[in-house]
Amino acid sequence: YQRRVREIGLIAMNILARLGTTLKTRIAPAACGAPSASIFSGSAPRSAPAMPASYEPLALNTIADNPGAHHKSKRVGRGIGSGKGKTCGRGHKGQKSRSGGGRPHPLFEGGQTPIIRRLPKRGFRNRNRDELQVVNLDRLQYWAESGRLPTDELLTMRDLVASGVVGRAKHGIKVLGGGAEHFNVPLKLAVTHVTESCLLYTSDAADEEDSVDLGGRRIIKKKKKKKNEKDQITNKEQ
Repeated sequence: YQRRVREIGLIAMNILARLGTTLKTRIAPAACGAPSASIFSGSAPRSAPAMPASYEPLALNTIADNPGAHHKSKRVGRGIGSGKGKTCGRGHKGQKSRSGGGRPHPLFEGGQTPIIRRLPKRGFRNRNRDELQVVNLDRLQYWAESGRLPTDELLTMRDLVASGVVGRAKHGIKVLGGGAEHFNVPLKLAVTHVTESCLLYTSDAADEEDSVDLGGRRIIKKKKKKKNEKDQITNKEQ
């Protein structure tokens, strides 16, 4: 840092000298014992002091750490005279003296059967599962009371995502029954999934629910037709 400050000072003095600034200095030599004269005396102006021979301008290729700020790494295994020869500072034998890190993997239990092998496997994770966004009734009520969801029109999944009540709906939206006992907002929703606990506190929407086609996937089945209607259709086709 001190070297950089000294270089910046020399650069500033050089610029002042080139601009023709009259810097009057008189420095008496210490050997003669003569008193030092005033800076602004009547003598002729002198030029700026000469740049040292080892001066380098401050540039990107001359930037470096201060002396002593960076230490070179110690080379090991280069003889006993270096202080780090033979065992290279690792000592004699032992697990930490071996190559390969000196430590096993985190799940290693000293040779006994690890817990991941002692416990049995249960169930599986379906690869073709539907990644649904879930939302509770209390959150829908808060959004409606704050004016973020209209109560006089049918709300699709696009409307729910745009309002911010749910995130990105990849495979659909599932309405849960959290806070259903206090739910009193008339909302008309067109979603893919509704839990049974949610339907207990709402109107009989299950009988009127139609399928929602999202990306070509039938997520909610349509209302089953009665047997008489099926017979009539088959008779017409015949």
